[in-house]
Amino acid sequence: MLPRMAGLGATQANFLVNTSLASGMGKMAIAALEIGFPTMRIPQAAIAQAIAQALFPTISAQAAKGDSAAFARLLMRAVNIVVALSLPATVGLMVLAEPIIRLLYQRGSFDDASASATALALTCFAIGLIGHSVFEVVVRGFYALRDTVRPVIITVRDLAQKKLAP
Repeated sequence: MLPRMAGLGATQANFLVNTSLASGMGKMAIAALEIGFPTMRIPQAAIAQAIAQALFPTISAQAAKGDSAAFARLLMRAVNIVVALSLPATVGLMVLAEPIIRLLYQRGSFDDASASATALALTCFAIGLIGHSVFEVVVRGFYALRDTVRPVIITVRDLAQKKLAP
């Protein structure tokens, strides 16, 4: 459980770094990030998290039995399905970012400029949807193999590289 908590903490730290970088661009940039990223995660949850959750007991059983061929076959099939479903979701988010944001959020003080800025953020985040989705499935593969540390190392390394980048 501790590695999972550390991984989730690193993910939140990653979001804080993004927010910190956006803070120099004004309040609208921060709001765009804070709305755009969770909006991108809606299809990720519907696709990748659902598949990963359903897959986990089966790949855990294969790993426990030592059937690495079945484990690898199931994991790769899940990755392929996630990519096949995430690709159209990515394109849809990118093409329909502005109408989606306007439908979900534009009211009150959330004006046209806010919608446009948030749609741009969503479009940028959508580029990473496939990677985020595949990572969700692959992490479950590591957990099934009882390797909870490696996903944390990858997440923390990614965060460190982002903080050190110019």
